[in-house]
Amino acid sequence: MFLARALGAFIILYAIYSLWMTTRREGSTPPVPPALLRPLASFFSGAVGTLFGAMASIFFAMYLDASGANKQTFRATLSAMLLTLSVARTVGYAAVNELTLDSFILCAAAIPAMGIRTTHGRPDSLRAEPSCVSARRVRSPLSVRRAAIT
Repeated sequence: MFLARALGAFIILYAIYSLWMTTRREGSTPPVPPALLRPLASFFSGAVGTLFGAMASIFFAMYLDASGANKQTFRATLSAMLLTLSVARTVGYAAVNELTLDSFILCAAAIPAMGIRTTHGRPDSLRAEPSCVSARRVRSPLSVRRAAIT
């Protein structure tokens, strides 16, 4: 329980840091050097992924943010990373006979909603200003991980 709360607290602190970074002038030096943030994010994505499973995505986002990825690269890389993890987990669950019919039904039920979001989602998000994209990067993990600290 302590680790889940610590992860939730860290996510909130990183959200505050990211929002604060959107108020800084373009081209100003970040207070945490990317050369320090990238290896830390890499380490913690592995450690948190091992302990919590899918909750490591915040560290993937931190790594990509510290790498200076533009929003298209950020989205494509993060999507590819999450897809790779999903496929690897599915293979792992299948290897130990934990994939059940209920799992397939749940996955099949989610596919139409994912397709609608992909094809008819918010096209204005592709034209968003970088500061808005950064704020959305923070809000999405926060809304999903709010349960981690309760």
